[in-house]
Amino acid sequence: MKKLIGILGGMGPEATAFFLTEFVKCRHATCDQEHVPIIALSCPDIPDRSSYLLSGGISPLPKLQEYVSLLESSGAKCIVIACNTAHFWLKDLNFQPSTTVIDMIKCTVNSIIKRKIKNICILATDGTINSKLYQNSLSRYGVRFTVPNKEQQKYVMSSIYQIKSGLNVDVMGFADAVINPLQSEGVDCFLMGCTELPILLRKLKSKTLFISSTREAVLSAISWYDTNK
Repeated sequence: MKKLIGILGGMGPEATAFFLTEFVKCRHATCDQEHVPIIALSCPDIPDRSSYLLSGGISPLPKLQEYVSLLESSGAKCIVIACNTAHFWLKDLNFQPSTTVIDMIKCTVNSIIKRKIKNICILATDGTINSKLYQNSLSRYGVRFTVPNKEQQKYVMSSIYQIKSGLNVDVMGFADAVINPLQSEGVDCFLMGCTELPILLRKLKSKTLFISSTREAVLSAISWYDTNK
């Protein structure tokens, strides 16, 4: 199979499953044969990205490299890493020259720019926030952004790790603690910069505008497939 898409997941497993679901929803296929070919690795042994960035320990890079290479040796010609925080190491990973890499941060920011969104709040892990993966990129394009305050960020992280643990998160509680206060401060759009967050916020019945990094990466991978098939 010449145009196989590889997904490096397991960060966390439920988010990876949701990633695959998004490929089905975004494709709008009418039969099996119209869907895109995918090979997915769900590798939960990759060390915690935020923990390493905040306090050191075992670097995720060796495992990320191991599984990227495994996807390539399995025939993947386009690779998506299903974790925003892991993109901190994207520049350090070695890919084969023929491999197309979907940069989740870049394609999400591109979508924000195309939509002409001017005031966005970044919802993400501590690692993604502290490494300024989105802040640096948004700043280059003059997009005004904010991040949750300390207490709100604690709530975001707690919710992310509850999802990783297979627990149900109180969606309305999340809205009351994070979404509503930030909206009252003038935020008109929320960037879901963690692959767990779309799982949570899909249950929120609201007219609030959310930009999903998961969906943007999926759309970019599908576009690659349609362009190169």
